[in-house]
Amino acid sequence: MNVERPIISVVMSIYNEPEKWLKNSIESILNQTFSNIEFIIVNDNPGRELNGLIVRGFMEVDSRIRLIENTDNLGLTRSLNIAFKEAHGTYIARMDADDISLTERLETQYQFMEANPEIGVCGCWAQFFGNIHIFSQKVYKVPLSPSQIQTALPFYNPLIHSTSFFRKSVIEPFEQLYDEKYINAQDYMLWEKLLNCNIVLANLENILLRYRVSKSQISSTMKQRQNAVASTIRLRVLEKLGLYFSEDEKSLMISLTNREPLIQESQLNDAEELLIKTKTFLKETDPSNAFLVDQLIYSEWLYCFLNFAFKRKNAIRFFNSTLFQFRFLSMKSLVKILI
Repeated sequence: MNVERPIISVVMSIYNEPEKWLKNSIESILNQTFSNIEFIIVNDNPGRELNGLIVRGFMEVDSRIRLIENTDNLGLTRSLNIAFKEAHGTYIARMDADDISLTERLETQYQFMEANPEIGVCGCWAQFFGNIHIFSQKVYKVPLSPSQIQTALPFYNPLIHSTSFFRKSVIEPFEQLYDEKYINAQDYMLWEKLLNCNIVLANLENILLRYRVSKSQISSTMKQRQNAVASTIRLRVLEKLGLYFSEDEKSLMISLTNREPLIQESQLNDAEELLIKTKTFLKETDPSNAFLVDQLIYSEWLYCFLNFAFKRKNAIRFFNSTLFQFRFLSMKSLVKILI
């Protein structure tokens, strides 16, 4: 199908993904129930002949694909900026070369955006698959409403990058959508940037993507650098809201959000005080999201305690804290606390 003016531009950057993964990912976009699309694929590994062979093979049977060949390896951030500038659609959808979009993904997100013109970017929930532990979380759930996303931003990335669906008109004013100074956590940085520009973000509760978990992901191989960028964003977001920390508190907050181990009881005491301070401030700032704040802070307290060197003999400390919320306690976390 040859479409002169696509409604949706799908953007993907490829590098060194296994052939089967790449083919499955491309097919999941070409088989969407919403067909008025262009599919922009950036080959960011020009030295890998297989990439070109795979994409051109699909191009022979589907003219909706546009291949951009980088002459050098530019990285994901720069490749995405190139692709976004080339997009002709009213909407732009992100896709990763190792994930799989369910067939109704684009149609569902398109209908949502058409019905909610105030939304600038939407994402959705996803199902984990691949290299996951039998007891691991099976569904990747992110907050839904714009206010919940704003509340969650200081704690974790509130949109799944490969599910993001942009209204092109709200991002066109940016010379560079993604900040090219950052090769890690570029999507987390983007959500902060868009929220600072009063662009509204939302998520659909629908599971519209299968999110592959593998040891080769950026979030696994470059986790330390990614955490450093994410920690900077979290502190900046909290300070923009009006919550300020001492230098010692900043260092501790970075340690907590990076899930670093606590080896002294004094550290646990300081962490508890810091989380209570954060919880009190956020609930006073936005009482409507009190439940979400309780959940987020409880999760931080849980990870904090699980990373405490002497948790087994101090388990009662975890339960006696005002940060503990019985309603959020799972059997899996209970076992981790006690054993």
